[in-house]
Order: sequence, then C-alpha cells, then structure tokens
Amino acid sequence: MSYKPPYVITPIIVSLVAKISEKLGQLSVLKLRKTTYIYAVLIAFALFKVRWQLRGIL
Repeated sequence: MSYKPPYVITPIIVSLVAKISEKLGQLSVLKLRKTTYIYAVLIAFALFKVRWQLRGIL
C-alpha cells in the first residue's frame, strides 16, 4: 500500500519554496554581517584600551 499525500506539488509551490529559501538565506547573511561588525567594533575598542593602558592614559 503506497501513501498518497493530500496535496500536489506544483511548479508554483516549488517556485514559492525556492523564493522563501532565498529570502531566508539573505536574512542569514545580513545577521552574520551585523554580528561580525559588532565583534569587529568590540575588538577595536579593546585594542585601543590596551594601547591606552600601555601608554599610561587609562
């Protein structure tokens, strides 16, 4: 006995799933860029703090 799902996968459905997947991928990239940027800023501040401490400013 074979299972028959209660729906038919049409080209429109495949196209919509592809578009949704593409948009989710774009969101993931934007989130990764934002996270990377935040870490880069934090590292830059940490480096400046170390430099200032070595020079006796802080």
